[in-house]
This record gives sequence, structure tokens and C-alpha cells, in this order.
Amino acid sequence: MKRSRLTPIVAILFLVLAGMVRAADIRPFEAQPLHSFETGAYNTSPTQGAAGYIQWFNTCLNGLEGDMPNISASAQAAANRYVNTGSLIYVGGDGLEGEISWRAGGLMLMNPFGLSSAMSNSILLVFPSVNTLDTDLGYANTQHNLGNMVIVFASKAALQRATALNYHYDATIETHAAPNGGLYRMPDGSWVVNTDTPSKIIAVWTWTAEFVGACMRLGKMPICWESVAVPGGYDRDLGPYCSQSIKFHDWVPQQPATGQLGTQYLRELGKIMGGIAACDLEKIHQAAAMAVSAKRSGHAVYLYAFGHSESAIVPCPYDTGLFFQINTGWATTDNPALKSGYAPQQGDFVLCVSYDFLYRGANNGSFVEMCRTAGAGLAHGLTSYNQSEVNAILPGEVFIDEHWALGDAIVYPPGYDIKICAPSGVIEHSLFWMVNAETLRLFTAK
Repeated sequence: MKRSRLTPIVAILFLVLAGMVRAADIRPFEAQPLHSFETGAYNTSPTQGAAGYIQWFNTCLNGLEGDMPNISASAQAAANRYVNTGSLIYVGGDGLEGEISWRAGGLMLMNPFGLSSAMSNSILLVFPSVNTLDTDLGYANTQHNLGNMVIVFASKAALQRATALNYHYDATIETHAAPNGGLYRMPDGSWVVNTDTPSKIIAVWTWTAEFVGACMRLGKMPICWESVAVPGGYDRDLGPYCSQSIKFHDWVPQQPATGQLGTQYLRELGKIMGGIAACDLEKIHQAAAMAVSAKRSGHAVYLYAFGHSESAIVPCPYDTGLFFQINTGWATTDNPALKSGYAPQQGDFVLCVSYDFLYRGANNGSFVEMCRTAGAGLAHGLTSYNQSEVNAILPGEVFIDEHWALGDAIVYPPGYDIKICAPSGVIEHSLFWMVNAETLRLFTAK
């Protein structure tokens, strides 16, 4: 054995992963100063490990909050078109279609089928991939020239490339990825620990929050998905809203201030990362130490993860190459969806990155049971409100708390009955890259 299109039903399976939460007090997050990257003072040595990733994360939040006037302006322009014309929103690029489409906390009519399905008079949210950068930037330029409204979410370097190619869009959102995409520079000159994808996720949820606020200021409340875990949620989501493609609720909403909802998303996200920084860095270190021990003993080191944008985290640009993602996608009943010829063996290490559950039981292909029977080491990343899952973690296994609350939504549009905009995706990506960063630190430590 070797080592080492969506449907409404699939959408409902996505929504099961989150429940509804209500408004909460909003407090500012503690963030690193912006100058850490911009003056070149930031330490790009892999000896910084997971703590360095958290510093970058906070720098990204600060950068996006500083750009809020630009984010709000593009969201307002899109809302004007969405409210006053027949425009629909399409999202695509870099495998992120599922991150903000057809899920609890997202817009109900944000199309998940990719940019190729877009019709005329559309609003396109484009995430150019590092691997196909020029092609993706060119596609976005073509769509802009055809009259679609195009908003590009990309790193500073990618946006500079678009300018060099004389490409034009309706708006661009700098994502504040690390300057070289990867966080740390290796001796061979390559950059590793991916910040490009997490920064895109943060940016587009921030934009989504501002888009909802902009629609509200125009007197329209966009319909957002509610978790089917909430009583009545299933009927609401597959009822007239979905089946009749209704954009807005039939009542006039309150009007949040410009920048209010986007800022709330960033600050709440900062609080979640603050919880990880305060409580879980040692657990991340423990998981990394298990990975290093397995590697040095000649065993495999695996990632097992599936979700809205987690089913194919690696390989990717800025990959460290330390972890091999053993699954091909979502598990099904009695099938853990492992890549052909791969299975955990004794002495291997598996990092499981999940939502609020362990990858155990028949519905998850009994993957955790498979690892335990084989004698593979396990670390679990999941949020902690579901204590029955946390309590099922065995001694010797590592638990890393993702710290997001029941509902997987952190923005409260005033007067709305649910929160919107999910933190789980970016936290799950970040947890994986923090373990990578810490594993790299241990390998390079003298």
C-alpha cells in the first residue's frame, strides 16, 4: 500500500454544519502594527513558526480594515446594480466557489457553478489562481469588456501584474497576502506556508458583509442561508426563497453605516484568532512535534479534511510539501474517500481538520476508527461547542480548538434574525498552515 455541479441537496448538507446565532458584543481585536510587512521588518525565517503566521494574519486584518473605503465602495456599486437590475452574482477561481456559495451565512443567490456559467449583466467575483494567473486575469478583463461588473480579489503582486498587462476591472480588492505569497523563505529561495488562499477568503467575506450592508442602505435585505439545524431552517431554505429565486425579503431593513458590517467581520475574526493564540499554540506545537517524529522515523504525514473549500488544500502554491492530503473529497457512508492506494499505517501521523465533529462513525467513513486501529497518531482541529465530539478524543491525541461559535457566522445585520458571514473556512485553512509553519520551525531548529 502506498505511503504517503452542486445541487440543492449538497447545499443543504453544507448548511447542516452550522447553526444560528444571535448578536453579540463587538470588541476591537488586538492586532500587530501594519509596518511589520511594509517596512520589510518582518522576519521571514521559518524559525518564527505558528506565531509568525498569527502575526501575518493580524496584519492582513489590519490591512483590509484600512482598505474598507475601497471595499465598501465596490460593494455599494455592486449593490446598486444588484438592486436596480436583473444582475446575479457569480463567483469563481482558485477553488473557492464553495467557500461563500450555498452555505449558512452566505447569500442565497450567489451562484456556485463557477464563472463559466455567468450570463450577461452579471456581477463576477474573481479569485485569480497563482497557477493560472495570466489566464484568469485575462478572463476577468474580457468579462469586464463585455459589460459584466468584475471585481478581482488578489494579492498586491497579482494586481500589479494585471496593471502591467493593461487589464481593467470595475474594482480590485487587495487581499493582503504576504508579499511573496508564501510566508517563509527557504534556503533554495522558494516561499512556503500559503497566505494567498486564506487572505482571499477573509477579503471576500469582508466584501460580502459590506455588500449586504449596501443593499440594506438601498432598502433591500438580501436573503441569506439559514442552517437547517435551526427549527424551520430546512423549509425556509428549500421553500419559496430558493425555488423561486427571490433576491430579497419583503420588508424594509435597518440601515447599517458604511463599513460597519465589514469591520465587524474582521474584528470578530481577530477575536477568534486571538483565542487560538492565547489557548492553542501549545497544542499546535504538539501536533507539529508528532508530525516531525513521524517524518524522521520514515512514516507518512497526512492531512484529512473536507468542507466548503477544504477538500483539496494541498498540493498548492506555497506548499511546504510536509503534508499529503489523503482524501479526495467528502466522506460518504462507510467510505472515507481516500486516494487510491493510500491508508494510514502504524507510526503515521494524521492531522484532521474539521468543523464541529470528528471524522468518526459510518457517516464519515469511520476514518478516525481506521487510524486508531492502524496505530497512526492523530491531531484534531475542530470547534469546541459540541462537547460530545471533544470528549471522544482519546488520550494521546491532540485537540486544537478553532474557537468559532455555534452558527459559524459572525456578522449581525441590524434587525436580521440570523448572523451572516462564516469564519470557519479561513480558520480551518489557517489551522493547517499554522501546523505546517510550526512543523517547519521544528525541522529547521538547531
